[in-house]
Parts: sequence; structure tokens; C-alpha cells
Amino acid sequence: NRKEEEHKEYKGEYKDGQMHGKGLFEWSEGEFYRGNFVNGKKEGDGELHMGNGRSFIGPFSNGRPNGIGVFDNGINFKGEMEFIEGKMNIDYMKRKYMPRYFLQ
Repeated sequence: NRKEEEHKEYKGEYKDGQMHGKGLFEWSEGEFYRGNFVNGKKEGDGELHMGNGRSFIGPFSNGRPNGIGVFDNGINFKGEMEFIEGKMNIDYMKRKYMPRYFLQ
């Protein structure tokens, strides 16, 4: 991942030379991830804040958002959202925020 290679600073725990345990990873653009790492990847509970105002606070797996957490698109939406392997689950969003869509 190109972004991972452009990091500015990591403060936290290490194991066998890799980020492992609690830590803070900051990119040069002001973006950051604060949370748990396992073998150098974001894993477990954490929060990812992007320079454009977007953020996700919730579970991570294999370095990507994975599960239900709070998503903020930085413009006009902040609420519960589900991600599956780093991708937003649009069906979850429709069921949660547009229930009429599923009643027809």
C-alpha cells in the first residue's frame, strides 16, 4: 500500500520489529490511525481519520475497516455504517437509513 510507505511517524508498541499492540500511525498529510496493530497491520478496535474530514471509528481486520462502526463522510453524514473488507456495505446503509426501500 503506497500510503503505508509514506508514513510520517509511528508511536506505539512493537513486536519482532513490527507495529504490534496499541499505537498511533500518522501520515504526512495529517491523516492518522489510532488503535490496535497486529503484525504491522491495523487490527481490532481503532479510528482512522483522513485529511478530507472522513473518519471511521470501529473494528479493523487485515489493515482495513471491517464491521459496524461510526463513519463520517466529512460533508453531510455521520452515523453507524458497516464495512466489509474495507468496502462500505451499501445494503446495510439502505436497510438502516432507508427502511421504506425494503418495505416495497
